[in-house]
Formats: sequence, C-alpha cells, structure tokens
Amino acid sequence: MYIQRINRGFILVISFLILFAGLYTIVIAADMVPVIKKPIIDDVPTIFTDTVQLPAMIANTTLVAEQIVSYDGPYLEDGSEEYVSGVAALYLHNSGSNMVTGCRIIVGLDYGLYRFEATCIPPGATVLVQEKDRKAYCDMGICSVVGSASTGGAAMLDSAEITLEYDLKGMLVRNVSEYDYDTIFIAHKNYAEDKNLYIGGVTYVTYVDCLQSGSEQYVWPVHMDENSRIVYICK
Repeated sequence: MYIQRINRGFILVISFLILFAGLYTIVIAADMVPVIKKPIIDDVPTIFTDTVQLPAMIANTTLVAEQIVSYDGPYLEDGSEEYVSGVAALYLHNSGSNMVTGCRIIVGLDYGLYRFEATCIPPGATVLVQEKDRKAYCDMGICSVVGSASTGGAAMLDSAEITLEYDLKGMLVRNVSEYDYDTIFIAHKNYAEDKNLYIGGVTYVTYVDCLQSGSEQYVWPVHMDENSRIVYICK
C-alpha cells in the first residue's frame, strides 16, 4: 500500500510538470490559424485524489472527460491516417455554449500517463480523441486528471456572408457579402453521423485568399470527404 501511494504521488507530480512544460501551441493538421489560441496553462486545475471516476468535469473548463476506450481505426492526430489497433482514446464532451478552440488533457494512471490534445470542439459536441503518443489502452485505475482549454477566437462568418458548394471540381467558396476578405479560414473535422460524434482531436484548415465581394473560388480541402463536417468559417 505504501509503495502504491508513492507511485501514485509520483505520477501526479509528473502529470503536473508535463502539463506546465508542454507545448506552446496547439498543432493542427494544417498550418496554425488565428482562431486557435494557446491554452492558459497558469489556470490549469489539478485533482489530487487516490482515484478519479469518469465521467469527470475538468475544473475551470467546460470539458467533461467521459470515458477512455480502446480505439481501432485510422490514426488521425498526426495526419498520417495509419491504421492502429488498441490505442487509448478519450471521449471528451464540451458542455459549454462556446467553441473550445484548443485543449490539452493529461490523465495519470496507476503506472504511466495518457496525453490528449484537441482543437475546435463545438458547443455541445463530443469528440473521440486518440492518445497523442499512440499509447496502448490499459484497463487500470485513474489517479489524476489535469487539463487546460481556451475558448472564443476570431469572428465567425455565416451563410449570409460566405456560401459553400461541392462538386467534382472541389469546394466552391462564394463571397455573397458586400465586403472584401483578404483571407478566409474554413475548418473541418472528421464526423461519424451515425454516432453524432467527431473522430479525432485534429482540425483541418483550408485557406481562401483575396475573396472579393461577389467573387468565388474553388479549393480542395485536405482530408475532406463525405465524413467531414465544417466547424467554422472565419476571417
């Protein structure tokens, strides 16, 4: 029992240190866009208990860590889409009314850590995030959950300003507003319609430059298919 408590205490400390020394930016499959913000690491909550039961609300965020499962399928977080089996994945729910533009979650286990990162989680949505380092799923106790998240971002554009159409040439982006835009950012995520679930923390971003009022452009969004859903359009 004494050794087990030492191990858990050690994992809690390591979880805390890794989170504070982590990445300075959230990386998405395309280039960084202004809407993605660096999580406020100084406000990261910690849970120092012997065990943590999921689902659990991550303090000072609108995120709920619902369940950790074993994932089989394409690995999306690094853009490779390589098939993996038995990788740990976290069901993460945004219970708030604003989009979570970036988040980082570390789950401390009895022996080891899981790390999860996600961008652009719409309000009310759930995303299945694959473990950042492709660590295998292990059915063991959870002794800590730490996390940080940022919300808000650039002003969103709606269908009164930008319309999207799809055909064999790609995606047609049309500016139906009275304004000229230097750059438009269109972001999409993988989506499972039958499960009402986003798959992967990664967000893909397409850029449209010099879109004048009344003009239109064709673009070929990266990784977009029938299983994709637009999560934002912004300027």
